[in-house]
Amino acid sequence: MIKLFPWVRKNCLGILLLAAALLGKPELSPAQEVRMSLAAVIDMALERNEDIKESFRRISASEASVMAAKGAYDLNVFNTTRYGRFSSLSEGDYAVTDLSNATKSYFRSDSGLRQRVPTGGTLTAYYTGTNEQLLGVYGLRKQRDRNYVTLEFAQSLLKGIADKEVRGAIANALLAVSDSEEGRNLVISQVVLEVIRAYWTLEVSLNNLKIGQKVLGMAQEVQRREGVRFNQGISQGVDVDRANLAVKQREYAVLQYRRDVAVAQERLVLLINYPGYVKGTDILPSSPPNSTVAPLPDADKSFDVAINSRYELKQLAIMLQQLDIEYDVATNKLLPTLDVNAGLTTSNGNETLRSAENFKDTDDRGSWFVGLTFSYPLQNREARGTRERSRQLILIAKDRVSKTRRSVETEVKDALHNLVLAKQGIPVAKSAYQAAQQTVAGEVKRFEMGGVSNRDLLSSHDALGREEINYHTAIVNYNMALAEYQYACAGLLDRCGVVVGKESARLR
Repeated sequence: MIKLFPWVRKNCLGILLLAAALLGKPELSPAQEVRMSLAAVIDMALERNEDIKESFRRISASEASVMAAKGAYDLNVFNTTRYGRFSSLSEGDYAVTDLSNATKSYFRSDSGLRQRVPTGGTLTAYYTGTNEQLLGVYGLRKQRDRNYVTLEFAQSLLKGIADKEVRGAIANALLAVSDSEEGRNLVISQVVLEVIRAYWTLEVSLNNLKIGQKVLGMAQEVQRREGVRFNQGISQGVDVDRANLAVKQREYAVLQYRRDVAVAQERLVLLINYPGYVKGTDILPSSPPNSTVAPLPDADKSFDVAINSRYELKQLAIMLQQLDIEYDVATNKLLPTLDVNAGLTTSNGNETLRSAENFKDTDDRGSWFVGLTFSYPLQNREARGTRERSRQLILIAKDRVSKTRRSVETEVKDALHNLVLAKQGIPVAKSAYQAAQQTVAGEVKRFEMGGVSNRDLLSSHDALGREEINYHTAIVNYNMALAEYQYACAGLLDRCGVVVGKESARLR
């Protein structure tokens, strides 16, 4: 040992670095490692994330509401059949003594079509077939068959013009589809941003764990060296105690880093709904963070793009349109009711088994009718309350638009500030990391020469680990800041190459 000691002293720095490299790898079983790129993780989230699936189902539900609203214009087929017996013959046709025998059996069937028209009116065409069994004078039975077609039209002249209520419901349903589509894009954009954050957070956590283990390896080497130096009488007991304390502190830091890795891992797994996940570190990021800083975007242009493109503002604009429709419909309901209906019946008769006497009932020629109905509610509180409610909601929505615009502008400003910090911080963090490397090298030489205790050497190890973490974190923060800026300007999906289809989203 004494013969080897000079060689160990001479090559201490190399031994330290070798030990750090050996101890710097995360302790993961190769069977558990699944290396995935950022694109692969995003693609899995697009396919499996529950929130994204729900956003597509909401569009389907809105489209079903459109179908239901358009059902008011469906063509209806109807049939009415009735049978009855009653007395309806007059004294002018029959003798008084025969009235007890003047009974009538009546059968009628109406079959036709009814269609609502865009003006709010109703057009009905139906075919009527009747069969009348009459018992006339002297007990002779009579039978009469009548078949005719009736065309009838009913229209509300005030409330029904342009069919505001039904057309408003259809327009609102169509706007709800657009709102669901913007909501889907918002959800996809949010999920992609969260996946990017989770991916880089996991990458940083794993890197921190690696650096923490490297610093721990350095502390363990110092601990070993102090034990040797103490046995040789070179160092004191306080130096050994300080080295032991440093090892325990770094072991605890490694435990914290492992905790951070586990939390980041499970957060990412939750977002992408990773199949067959077993608790543990399964996913290892394989995409390196981009360290090339692009020129900063123009602030004014960024604000304009965000205001015109953000999904939340588009949804609020759709909400205002829906509320305007509801306000117009409620205003229309305040009008009095004035309905007109008209009809035309063309008839032909086929009478059989008639007696010689001349019946004086209605002949078989065509007929027409027209009617007018007017009504006015004295209070109409339902329509007034609905209109006032819509008016207040419009005011609330306008305030919300103003608030959201300010929020979007603030979000863009924050993203720009983060990009500026990343651009300025990366070279600063790199310089600090290089200075920490030089400091460690200098402290190792001083320690080997016995000029200083291990206090300065251990502190330089901490500084090296801290600055290495800061440098790597600064690079990752730039990547996250860039994604957040793209999200703030509603350009994240295009930037990531996300194609949104009718039923699913995927990467190009």
